[in-house]
Amino acid sequence: MPTDGLATQRFKLANHVLLPIYVELAQAMGPSAPARPKGIVEHEGDHGEHVVDPEEWLAAIDSVVTPSQLRQFIQKSRIANRKDSLEWLIKRYVKRAGVSQPDLDKLDFLLVQYLSTCHGDKAEANDFPLEKVAALLEPLVGSLAKPLPPWSVKLNDLADEMKAYEHLQDMTKHELVDRGRKLKSSIRRQPNDPTILITFARFNYLVRATFVLLWQADVWWIEEGLKFLESRGEYFLDCASVGFSPIQPITELYATLTKWKNPSLADYALDSTYRQLQGLRHIVDTAMGPVYE
Repeated sequence: MPTDGLATQRFKLANHVLLPIYVELAQAMGPSAPARPKGIVEHEGDHGEHVVDPEEWLAAIDSVVTPSQLRQFIQKSRIANRKDSLEWLIKRYVKRAGVSQPDLDKLDFLLVQYLSTCHGDKAEANDFPLEKVAALLEPLVGSLAKPLPPWSVKLNDLADEMKAYEHLQDMTKHELVDRGRKLKSSIRRQPNDPTILITFARFNYLVRATFVLLWQADVWWIEEGLKFLESRGEYFLDCASVGFSPIQPITELYATLTKWKNPSLADYALDSTYRQLQGLRHIVDTAMGPVYE
């Protein structure tokens, strides 16, 4: 524990915020989480200090929690998915960012989640310029380079490309996420470079916002298509290819679509619901034929 007065105060504040998060995270991880030493208590004792410095245990959890586990936990946690909590987690992972690729992935997620918490999930590129993103993230990760490096032009072009997408499948068709990853891997030399962290946080945030927008648009389109089919006297669809019945009642699909209106923010290319949604849209489009405009 730091002996310097100001450092000690900051240390206590960090643990006051972080320890409850990590206790909850460990519970969510189950047996894969390192056991919490008996001397670490969730609340401060009579002397205003934890009986045992929790840093070693926090670092042990950082080392084993996967990006997927952290993402799922934070998106469900009331205590972790808050602006102040995310700020502490980001600062922590900025210090760890050179350790491993999983830590870099976790930091990337935390930055996007922080932007989402500050700005919502429905911003378009022209509503969330890099300057605004930098103003939010520079206090946490460091200053944006001026002038920006040449590769930032390519990244901005990818962000602008998303504006033209009309359907969710466009993101897969044009391999947008993969192209962004390839660009990052081609230029990422210093893991905690503030310019890389800030510019790619903006790009990843816009990918998420575009994904949510197009997902909800596809759900709406499918619902309208089902209504059209019912108006034509069709009440069943062959949905075997997406895991439903070969004689699926259209009325039952509405309930499924209601559940799908708020998408999972996991890696959509690997998400089964994403594949089902795309498959169901194809089924409905095919059933409607060219008549429906």
